[in-house]
Amino acid sequence: MLVGFLCRLNTRIGIGSRQDHLGAKAKTLQAYLFGSSAVEKAYFGVPLRRGKKVISLEAEQVVTALKRVKDQSVHTSSVLETKVKRLLKSDVLSVLYTLQHQNEADLALKVFKMIQKEFWYVPDVIFYRSMIAALGRSEKFDEIDKLLIDLQSEGLKPTKIVFLEILQNCLKLQKFSLVKSYLEKMKQLDCPPDEQILRTCINSLQRVGEAELSSELETQYLMLRESRKLRGAVEVE
Repeated sequence: MLVGFLCRLNTRIGIGSRQDHLGAKAKTLQAYLFGSSAVEKAYFGVPLRRGKKVISLEAEQVVTALKRVKDQSVHTSSVLETKVKRLLKSDVLSVLYTLQHQNEADLALKVFKMIQKEFWYVPDVIFYRSMIAALGRSEKFDEIDKLLIDLQSEGLKPTKIVFLEILQNCLKLQKFSLVKSYLEKMKQLDCPPDEQILRTCINSLQRVGEAELSSELETQYLMLRESRKLRGAVEVE
């Protein structure tokens, strides 16, 4: 029934703007059902997956098997080779996202690196972002730095959202020296912190009484805001 519905939608493509819209929606659903590089898709304006991600029984069994042998590198490698690699693409991604959300960062990173070797893998900043977030929650900032290098080697550019994810974890864990370090790294990578990022850091630092760094960032924030106002005044003239 579903396949028939998709076919009927596809045959109407090109008849008019609404038909084109419906055809695009049908293709979106087909991509979700039969394979797509993006896990999160929307159909008729409604997210296909809400709340907890759907995970198949086979993928769930693999997650359990990996967690059971996570302290035994040889057995972990065996599970990756004999079980994870045999999963469907959608199941492999489900395994990755499940491990990330269960804060199994080390296991998730191994699956992440395995996925990068798959023929269907396409470099994507969002893919990196979810892995970086999981590593941040587990305080594995050395691994985050390595991923930032890998991200650039694949022709991608770290976004402010990626850095905000890192900074929020640093602030939550009160790693204030790392906050300053990553703000500097943003400038080096031609992705300077904007007013929102600076204000987020300032507010968090003030709440815990970190006055010195907070004051330093407040100065940067005010300079950035003043610069924006000046640019706006020049454009008006």
